Amino acid sequence: FQAEDGIRDSSTSRGLGDVYKRQCHGSAPDIAGQDIANPLAMISSLSMALKFSLKEENLSKKLDESIKTYIKNGYRTKDIAAGKAHIKTSEVSDIIIDILKNE
Repeated sequence: FQAEDGIRDSSTSRGLGDVYKRQCHGSAPDIAGQDIANPLAMISSLSMALKFSLKEENLSKKLDESIKTYIKNGYRTKDIAAGKAHIKTSEVSDIIIDILKNE
């Protein structure tokens, strides 16, 4: 999954029909513990695990759609908000869950 603004998951395909997961970014020690990091790549990686490892394609699609809705609704964490209004990292999962429940 890759969003229009460049947010993507951490999957890698070797071209053999298999996908493996890897770290989606560095540890960002400069913002650690500040509740400002964007967790969407990790959430998108969960979608990939649901689809490819657990064979839960429908749930994976629902999660991907909720991520798209989240982005369309303008939610951003401080690290990618470009000085605009933002939410905390700790709030993202509740928003994604609410979107999942309402779709």
